[in-house]
This record gives sequence, structure tokens and C-alpha cells, in this order.
Amino acid sequence: MHVLSYPWDAQPFSSIINQVILILIPILIPILILILILVVYLSFLLFETTVGLFYPSYGVIKSEKIPEVMLIIILILILILILIPIIILILMLILISISILILMLILRKSAAP
Repeated sequence: MHVLSYPWDAQPFSSIINQVILILIPILIPILILILILVVYLSFLLFETTVGLFYPSYGVIKSEKIPEVMLIIILILILILILIPIIILILMLILISISILILMLILRKSAAP
């Protein structure tokens, strides 16, 4: 009964095709990785090209179809409905933090001997 197997006891491959495949695997793996990287890069370039064509054409169509008065009204509504509440919120946070600092100073002075 043979329990241990040693590397020199391994049977040689019976087929030359198996040996060729084993030799080609380390060569083909980097080539396949490079091909995949090239496919991803070309896909990225195609996406960027379509985006680069879309936005200028969208701007031209928008400038032709949407009158400037409507665009100005929309921008003013965005300013009123979005930016002004954000500014008010920021000012409230600043005032709250200043009032907390003043309260801490008053408490510190009253606690000092």
C-alpha cells in the first residue's frame, strides 16, 4: 500500500495537447486580461463620445424650443424655492451656534469663583 506520493512519482501527461495547453495558460491569461482592459476602455470612449455629442445638441434644441423668458422664470423659481431656504437654514445654524457659544461663556463666568 502506497500512502505518500512524491512529485517525482507523478505520471507524465499522456497527450501532447495537454502539455501545450498547460504551457499556453500562463501566456494566454495576461493576453486575455489586456483584451478585457481594451474592451472596457473602448466602451468608455464610446460612452464619452455619445455624451459629448448629446449635450451640445441638447443645448441647441433647448435654445430653439424654450424661449428665454420661460428659462428666466424657471431660474428665478429655482432661486426662490431652493436656494433661499438653504440660505435661511444656514443662517439659522450660524445663529444657533453663536447663541450656544454666548450661553457657554455666560455659564462659565457665573460658575467662576
